[in-house]
Amino acid sequence: MRLALATTLSLALALPLLAQEPTGRLIAALSGDWNGDAQPDAVLLVQSAEGLADVQVHLGGFRGLDPVLTVPGAIYVGPMGGQAPSLAARDETSFVIAFEQTGFGRTPWMASLVIAYRGGGFVVAGYSYDFYDRLDLGHYGRCDVDLVSGSYALMHGPSDGNARDDAISDAPDRHETGQTDSRAFALSDLRDGYFPTVCQALLD
Repeated sequence: MRLALATTLSLALALPLLAQEPTGRLIAALSGDWNGDAQPDAVLLVQSAEGLADVQVHLGGFRGLDPVLTVPGAIYVGPMGGQAPSLAARDETSFVIAFEQTGFGRTPWMASLVIAYRGGGFVVAGYSYDFYDRLDLGHYGRCDVDLVSGSYALMHGPSDGNARDDAISDAPDRHETGQTDSRAFALSDLRDGYFPTVCQALLD
């Protein structure tokens, strides 16, 4: 993701004196019964390498929580406000991992992954990404992908980031929907920087 890479590089150059976050620090936690066995499960986001967080999944059993999956360095996390990932409940069998870079820069972005329990395991079932421009208010966009069905929706603001606000204020948003080859995949295969190909049109 060019925006994500650019903002991460800018942070590294602009804030060289920031101390690295200690590995193992708990960033977020969420409980639910995603496999439907009447035992509470849990997911954790834990600081790993600099700028990244591990996803740890625990399933409930008669002895308590048993660790079943760790996905190393899968989620972006920064050292500033507006750069911390979070977890949220979605429904009985799924939850959301949200991450963002809204702490600095001209084009803040926000992304989220839907993680669902399917067929005896956890899969990445959905993806969303949106951004806005602090200088050009007509420059914004959003991409939503349902990785189960393959359907997607793109929304572009009227500006490409180069026009004056007053020149595009009456122009409508641009919308696109369709099908993509991107499909749900095992949570264990998630890597930092995952970005569905169809969403690339948002940044071009």
